[in-house]
Amino acid sequence: MITKTALARVVLLVTGFACIGAPPSQAQGPTVRVGLVLDGPSPDATSELFQEAIVSIAQPEFEIQFPADKQRLADLSLAGVQREVDGLLADPDVDLVMTLGPIASAYASRRTDLPKPVIAAFVLDPDVQGIPVTNGQDGARVSGVTNLSYITFPGDFARDVRRFRELAPVLAPI
Repeated sequence: MITKTALARVVLLVTGFACIGAPPSQAQGPTVRVGLVLDGPSPDATSELFQEAIVSIAQPEFEIQFPADKQRLADLSLAGVQREVDGLLADPDVDLVMTLGPIASAYASRRTDLPKPVIAAFVLDPDVQGIPVTNGQDGARVSGVTNLSYITFPGDFARDVRRFRELAPVLAPI
């Protein structure tokens, strides 16, 4: 069983996936089993890219595993995403849950109880989506929620929607 401290360290490593360093070496540390939730079928290799980045960062400190039976594909509905996220959070054979889609990321980020670490990789705009955000000690915006880390996209989503509506006024209100 992996300790909470070790799990916290792997979450920090994983959320810094954009800073991929040296090529992976032989894993020697504790095993972390990651469950993945995708919103629905994806035509690209997003899941594989995230997995490769995570493994390359975490090794050799951790052995990261992505068991095939812990990679869940929802049906592009909120109910389907809830079922898959909740199932992995309750699964004793999963140490960390990662959501790879905007629906699953929004759902996981709004949960009030996260029994294990969650990384929501596709949060569009935490302010607009009602996702917790606070200023950390260094001034960086963080979730402030135990076991929740998320990755946001730069930009102002609300501004983009307003501009879109200006350009397409004949569309029904969003």
